[in-house]
Amino acid sequence: MSEPGKLFGIQKAAEADIDDFRQDLGPFVVAAETTRMPMVFTNAKVAGKPIVFVNQAFLTLTGFEEDEVLGRSFLSLIEHDSDPEALAEIQTAFEGGRDLQTQIRCCKKGGSVLWVLIFINPVRDKNGDLLQHFASFLNIDRDRELEDHLRLVLEESHYRAQQSLKALTALAIGALRGAVAQNVVDEFERSARMIISEIAKNRPDTDGSQTRNAQTSAEISHAPRGYVSREDV
Repeated sequence: MSEPGKLFGIQKAAEADIDDFRQDLGPFVVAAETTRMPMVFTNAKVAGKPIVFVNQAFLTLTGFEEDEVLGRSFLSLIEHDSDPEALAEIQTAFEGGRDLQTQIRCCKKGGSVLWVLIFINPVRDKNGDLLQHFASFLNIDRDRELEDHLRLVLEESHYRAQQSLKALTALAIGALRGAVAQNVVDEFERSARMIISEIAKNRPDTDGSQTRNAQTSAEISHAPRGYVSREDV
């Protein structure tokens, strides 16, 4: 069969699934069509869990047309480079017919992606047999952007605090040396190194900067006695 013929057959099968879906769920479909929450239903009885229904809110969110998603596997909506653990959770939820809530990157038309919080629930008949999976989407793309920005701000704050403490420690050691007993200087230096080490340990390492921070206490302990660098003042 030619490629256009195959696509036509898939579309016809998807339309038949939608008719069955509407008959099975009746009034619920009307509610799903009008809600502003993006929603997708899949056929749980077919391998690949093909999509049998999407509402307008989902089409608006992703930019797809209805005929571009009907009949496709649900996982085709998910970015291939998404968290493998989240993908495995979705597959397990489908196979086990259980509820799931997770964050994932959803594909949009044109190749872009957005972060969504996805809720998956099984739909069963009166005998308890699994018919469909119902998935709703919450757009959290803006939240993730703000989260990433906040993380960068916090990382920079951690680094600046550590650098300030490093400079103050070096100045204090230089001032104490010769003014108090050496054991007092040594104890002060040891305590300062411990504090700086704790700051470095608790700082998120999203850009490799934790390695840079871990060197700070070593720089102090290996610096010449009384040495204060130009960077530190």
